[in-house]
Amino acid sequence: MNSLQQFQQQWRPKMEVLGDNYIFSKECSITGEMYVFVVNQVKYHQWKDDCHLIQDVFPEATPEQREFLMTGITPTEWNALALFPDE
Repeated sequence: MNSLQQFQQQWRPKMEVLGDNYIFSKECSITGEMYVFVVNQVKYHQWKDDCHLIQDVFPEATPEQREFLMTGITPTEWNALALFPDE
């Protein structure tokens, strides 16, 4: 596995199927706690495959949940990144 694959594996959430839903989960690299977000499969594919805006497909989700779905970065990890802005 090359370094890019290792990086992607570290940040990419695990996806599982449960009924009509996808469960995305990942251990936070800072707290060690599991972060989980559940989405409907149809809505997920509207966003991912049909190129709809994530905020339109998932208006009920928080911005943090939508960010996690897009990037795999937990809210705690984003907050830690915000402590080190570009100089």
